[in-house]
Amino acid sequence: MSEVARSAISVVRTADELDACLRVLRAHAQTAAFVVDCEGVELGKSDASLCLLQIKPVGVKQIFIVDVVALGRSAFTQTVRMSRRKAWSLASLLESESTRKVFFDARMDMRALYREHGVRVRNVHDAQVVNIALSEFSARPMRRTPGLMTTLRYFNGAEAARIELLKARVTDAFDANPSAWRSRPLSADFIAYAANDCVAIETLFAALAARVTRRFKSAPAHVISAFYARADAESTRRAETLYADDADLSPEAMTRWRSAPPRREECGVEGAESM
Repeated sequence: MSEVARSAISVVRTADELDACLRVLRAHAQTAAFVVDCEGVELGKSDASLCLLQIKPVGVKQIFIVDVVALGRSAFTQTVRMSRRKAWSLASLLESESTRKVFFDARMDMRALYREHGVRVRNVHDAQVVNIALSEFSARPMRRTPGLMTTLRYFNGAEAARIELLKARVTDAFDANPSAWRSRPLSADFIAYAANDCVAIETLFAALAARVTRRFKSAPAHVISAFYARADAESTRRAETLYADDADLSPEAMTRWRSAPPRREECGVEGAESM
């Protein structure tokens, strides 16, 4: 996926637009994982402001950008009726145990969703954690956490270069106005920035899945299942450690890998090899 066509981006600002968004997401909820990303001001900190939530069914062209500034709490609480007795919301999707949510470094997004809107995201698949966990099976395990663009550059340099050109323009706007994600209307560059983060995460999700398949090509199926189960459990655990008021949010804490990814022996794999 080399470009995000504007026709694939739906910005959700009103109750009617959210209703239409929820109906599309609901149609995919039983068969697809969802890429999720957030934008905001000082996400995860005491004076944070969650401004946008981007969500995209994996393998589907449509990207929804939910304007949390415009919709407020109703972004997560507005429902569509599934039956006479059951309704469904964006919070229902994010909190579902049965539907996988794919992030890259979910920590600040999950903290903001929980602390600002009471949404506890479940069934989290963090591509950053999977990448680090895979390094445990190599000769040089990672001990620091590379960011989204650094990781994408490794797996798909051309896609990373394209997205970084756009990010550079938006970064200039941030330098001029650190609260720019709160400003309305958002420029076309800001909308494209948000949508392209979803594209980057989905690109990594696919690349890492292929890497896992190659790495464990001779292993029984339960080994891959164990690897993903451990990585996904760690994805949730390390994000939830930041829910507390006294969580360490320093840059050093955010970049140092201090968690417990799945080890070779825990997945029934012996020895290490170069990735």
